[in-house]
Amino acid sequence: MLSLSIIVLALTMLNLEHVVFNLMGGIRAEDRSIHDDSQGVVVMLTMFSIMASPVLLLGYLILVVHTYYETR
Repeated sequence: MLSLSIIVLALTMLNLEHVVFNLMGGIRAEDRSIHDDSQGVVVMLTMFSIMASPVLLLGYLILVVHTYYETR
């Protein structure tokens, strides 16, 4: 899950700045497109990734340290 969260975060940082600005400004009826729902899903996945990444990273580091000390 950590790698998937990082991928989603990277894709969001690289490609969605114009979508975020458009969403922050509001979507008028004449500006609606067929892609609005899919962009909403991407924003939702991004928010979950932002919240999950620190927890997953901490869990990953704990597992690495635990495995390191068990192999010694």
